[in-house]
Amino acid sequence: MIKEEHTHPAMGRKEDKVQTLEEQKQELEDSLVQSRHQEYIRIEMVKIREEWKPWIEKDVTDTHKVIYEAERRVNKDGN
Repeated sequence: MIKEEHTHPAMGRKEDKVQTLEEQKQELEDSLVQSRHQEYIRIEMVKIREEWKPWIEKDVTDTHKVIYEAERRVNKDGN
Protein backbone atom coordinates (compact mmCIF):
# COMPACT_ATOMS: atom_id res chain seq x y z
CA MET A 1 0.00 0.00 0.00
CA ILE A 2 1.41 3.37 -1.07
CA LYS A 3 0.86 6.19 1.35
CA GLU A 4 -0.11 9.46 -0.33
CA GLU A 5 1.55 12.56 0.99
CA HIS A 6 -0.91 15.33 1.74
CA THR A 7 0.49 18.74 0.98
CA HIS A 8 -0.91 22.22 0.78
CA PRO A 9 0.66 25.15 -1.05
CA ALA A 10 0.81 27.13 2.20
CA MET A 11 2.94 24.43 3.78
CA GLY A 12 5.73 24.72 1.22
CA ARG A 13 8.79 26.91 1.41
CA LYS A 14 7.98 30.55 1.29
CA GLU A 15 9.67 32.15 -1.67
CA ASP A 16 10.76 35.75 -1.57
CA LYS A 17 8.50 38.02 -3.55
CA VAL A 18 10.54 40.25 -5.81
CA GLN A 19 9.06 43.72 -6.19
CA THR A 20 10.10 46.76 -8.10
CA LEU A 21 10.57 50.06 -6.33
CA GLU A 22 7.35 51.33 -7.90
CA GLU A 23 5.41 48.31 -6.59
CA GLN A 24 6.81 48.86 -3.11
CA LYS A 25 5.90 52.54 -3.23
CA GLN A 26 2.37 51.70 -4.38
CA GLU A 27 1.98 49.09 -1.65
CA LEU A 28 3.12 51.60 0.97
CA GLU A 29 0.77 54.26 -0.41
CA ASP A 30 -2.18 51.82 -0.33
CA SER A 31 -1.30 50.85 3.23
CA LEU A 32 -1.19 54.49 4.32
CA VAL A 33 -4.55 55.23 2.68
CA GLN A 34 -6.14 52.22 4.39
CA SER A 35 -4.64 53.19 7.74
CA ARG A 36 -5.89 56.77 7.37
CA HIS A 37 -9.38 55.51 6.48
CA GLN A 38 -9.47 53.27 9.57
CA GLU A 39 -8.39 56.19 11.73
CA TYR A 40 -11.24 58.33 10.35
CA ILE A 41 -13.68 55.54 11.22
CA ARG A 42 -12.32 55.29 14.78
CA ILE A 43 -12.65 59.06 15.24
CA GLU A 44 -16.21 58.95 13.92
CA MET A 45 -17.04 56.06 16.28
CA VAL A 46 -16.03 58.20 19.26
CA LYS A 47 -18.26 61.03 17.99
CA ILE A 48 -21.20 58.64 17.51
CA ARG A 49 -20.88 57.23 21.02
CA GLU A 50 -20.94 60.80 22.39
CA GLU A 51 -23.98 61.71 20.25
CA TRP A 52 -25.90 58.59 21.21
CA LYS A 53 -25.52 59.00 24.98
CA PRO A 54 -27.13 57.76 27.26
CA TRP A 55 -27.37 54.74 24.92
CA ILE A 56 -24.83 52.09 25.92
CA GLU A 57 -23.36 49.27 23.85
CA LYS A 58 -24.52 46.04 25.46
CA ASP A 59 -23.35 43.46 22.95
CA VAL A 60 -21.56 42.88 19.66
CA THR A 61 -24.65 43.84 17.67
CA ASP A 62 -24.64 47.27 19.29
CA THR A 63 -20.94 47.68 18.49
CA HIS A 64 -21.66 46.76 14.86
CA LYS A 65 -24.34 49.46 14.73
CA VAL A 66 -21.71 52.03 15.75
CA ILE A 67 -19.18 50.68 13.22
CA TYR A 68 -21.70 50.66 10.35
CA GLU A 69 -22.84 54.20 11.12
CA ALA A 70 -19.22 55.40 11.31
CA GLU A 71 -18.38 53.73 7.98
CA ARG A 72 -21.49 55.24 6.39
CA ARG A 73 -20.56 58.73 7.56
CA VAL A 74 -16.90 58.45 6.53
CA ASN A 75 -17.78 57.05 3.10
CA LYS A 76 -20.42 59.75 2.60
CA ASP A 77 -17.84 62.45 3.37
CA GLY A 78 -15.47 60.88 0.85
CA ASN A 79 -12.54 60.41 3.28
